Formats: sequence, structure tokens, C-alpha cells
Amino acid sequence: METFPEIFSEPTAFGAYSVAFAALILLVLFALKKWHRTSPRILKLEKALIFPFHARQIFGAMIGSLLICQTPILDGTPLGTAYKVVSMLIGLGFIFFEHFYFELAIAGIALYLLTLINLGFVFTPLAFIPGAMIFLGATSPRTWFKQPIPMHERQTAYTIFRICFGLTFLTTAYFTWRDPSSFLMIANFLAPKLNGLGLDQWMITFWLMLLEVAIGLAYLFNLFIRPISMLLFPIFAIIIWFAGVTSLIAILPIMAALATFAMYGHTYTPKYKTHLEIHGPTTQISDKLPV
Repeated sequence: METFPEIFSEPTAFGAYSVAFAALILLVLFALKKWHRTSPRILKLEKALIFPFHARQIFGAMIGSLLICQTPILDGTPLGTAYKVVSMLIGLGFIFFEHFYFELAIAGIALYLLTLINLGFVFTPLAFIPGAMIFLGATSPRTWFKQPIPMHERQTAYTIFRICFGLTFLTTAYFTWRDPSSFLMIANFLAPKLNGLGLDQWMITFWLMLLEVAIGLAYLFNLFIRPISMLLFPIFAIIIWFAGVTSLIAILPIMAALATFAMYGHTYTPKYKTHLEIHGPTTQISDKLPV
């Protein structure tokens, strides 16, 4: 069994100082939360930076790509083959058939639960998937109900999505703590550049783990969602560079989720022009949806 430095198994001075620093940063974010949401300058800057595109549609397409390419469970069995076929059909639906997002979301949640039952806790780093399904289903152009889903319920679905996204970072941090070698590639790259601080690759990995925890808590408590998402987007692009093209399918949905959070911020509210106002009438069913 592989052993790791004591920083990951018992309290150390470096670990205590690092945790205290991360906690201080979170306290500062909590203190500035109200200012960030009400400052006229911040609101003006955010509106200038956000482009009027359907982030939700792009996110749906990336989720679809993940479902098409993910590794099937029970491989080599009839049930495993059926799982793969259903996963691919749901994925294709999210890419090409926005009209059926409501049904696809229900099928996607059922598929996630089936995977969780078979794979167990190891599958929890993809906790954002059921939240994404709830959000995409609630904002679908049509549902099984006579009336469209009200805006406040869409906002609740967006909140569930945000919380699940935060849980993804927290569970990933847990697995990093259990197996810190998963971040060694990035830590080895950063170590020479932080050599002046006296940090080795294990200390840097510990910091990366704390960063995951801080990000997860920020999404969980709705702190600075838009700026954090915009900062994380290029970071995940760099991770693809390190991990190689094989990581693309797994990371693209996360980047699309970040783009969605960068678009909508702390709540799902149509603050900007609609697709119809920008592009004129088209045959798309999403003409009148807020972008």
C-alpha cells in the first residue's frame, strides 16, 4: 500500500497554517458577499463582460458528449450494453433535441442513480450531473405540465445545480486527500516556480486540495459565483494541457458548467436581452427564452 507524507495523515504546523489561511479567505468572501451583489460598479462591470449566448444550451451539449463517451458499467454484460446504449441516446438527445430536455433530464437522473448504485462512493465526484439534469429539465422549453415552470422554481433548480457543483469539488478534495498522487503532475510543474517559498510537491498538493475545498464551499454558500467561475475556466483549460486530450470529455462539461455560472451568477435571472431581440425570429423553439 502506497504511503504519503504525514501532512495527509496527521496534523502538522504547515497544514494548520494552510487551513487557517483558507478559512480566512472564506471569511473575507462572506464579509464581502453583500457588497459584491449590490455595488453598482460591480454590476456594471459584470454586465459588460457577459455575452448574450445560450450558456444553458452549450452546457446541455457538453453533458451530452460526456454521456456518449463515458465508460459503461457492468461492461461485457447485457445490462452493461443496455446501459451504454441508453447513455448514448440520452447524450445525443441533449446535443440535438432541446425540445425534450425535460424527459432527457429524468432519464439522466435515473442513469446517474443506477451508476451510483453499481459504482458506489467512487462516482460522487460527478455529483454535479444530477444537479445539472434538474436545472436543464426545469428550464426546458416544454414539460409535462400545462403551464411553464415558474421562474422561482427555475431559480431553485439552478440553486440545486450550484450546490451539486460545489459538492463535486468537495468530494474531489476528499479523494485527493485519500490519494494525493493524483495531483502530483501539476504539483511537480509548480514546485520549481514556488521553490523560493520552500514548498515541495506534497505541500503544493495539500494547497491544491484546500483550494478544492474552498471552491466547493464558495459554490455551496453562493459566494462570488460569477468571478470564481470566470477564474476557474482558464485553470481547467490548463489542466487539460497537463492531463492530455483524454481528459477532454470529462473536463469539457465542467468548463461548460463554469460558463453557465459565469453567465447567470448567483441566481438564474434573465437580466440580458433575449435570443429573439438579438438575432431576430428563427425556427428555434428557444427564441423567447432568456439567455
